[in-house]
Parts: sequence; structure tokens; C-alpha cells
Amino acid sequence: MQELMQVVANLKAQKEPSHTETILRRQSLMPLPKFGGSPKEWAFFKKTFDDTSEEGKFTDLENLTRLRQSLYGAALDNVRQLIMESENVKEIMKSLETAYGRPSLVYSELLADLHKLKKDSKTIVSDMVKALNNLVLAARLMNMPRYVEDHRKC
Repeated sequence: MQELMQVVANLKAQKEPSHTETILRRQSLMPLPKFGGSPKEWAFFKKTFDDTSEEGKFTDLENLTRLRQSLYGAALDNVRQLIMESENVKEIMKSLETAYGRPSLVYSELLADLHKLKKDSKTIVSDMVKALNNLVLAARLMNMPRYVEDHRKC
């Protein structure tokens, strides 16, 4: 019986990642995609930030560092004063979402991309599939199913 308990204990110990594995995993989650303020890129940026923050259990200071490394252009200008203090991380994300993540704004830009496609292009079908996929995926990420059903796409 004691032997069985030892085997179970060994199995449990093997399932938990080592300290080194945990550090390597967190390091792999650290980088965020670059974000300069394009509403079309907001859903991907926010989803990546949220998912990796949770999975890596990053502190506000670590998340502030990640944001400093990923934001540029208009997005950085939008939060320049907030990005000084780690306790502002939630406010930074809220400010960015207000400026670039409004579903109607994101959807309008993605819909405009779809309408800009050249009808006589040799790649119209694949371009249209990509544009529609981007639009549908962004609508789903923002939890806005009514945008997926919009008849103007076609």
C-alpha cells in the first residue's frame, strides 16, 4: 500500500511544471502584439492581452511593461500620461477600448475593407474570404453576434 502511495505521489509531482518550466512559460507569454491604434487590430490585441495576463498571472507592473513595449503611435499618445504608473493598467485598457474598441467603429472599418475589394481582381474570392473572416472573427471576439448577421457584408 505504501508503495502505491509513493507511485501516486510521484505521478502528482511529475504533472506539476518545474520552476524553470513555469518561468519559461511566463516568458513566452510576455510579448504582446504591437498596437498603434487601428480599430481593426483592437479585438486581437485585447484578446491576447487578456488571455496572456490570466494565463501568465502577470502583475500590474509586468502588464505595464508589456503595454509599454507594445503600444506606439496614436495608441501610445492616447495613454501617455496613464502609462507612468502600474496601478493604471485597467484604466489604460479601458481608455484604449473606448478609443479603438467600440464595436461599431471596428465593424465599420472591417466592412469598409470588404467594400474596397476590387471586383475585377484575380484574387477577389480569396480576398473576400479573408475580409469576411476578419469581420466575423472580430464580431465574435467582441461578443456582438448581430454584426455577424448584417446583410450589408454581401
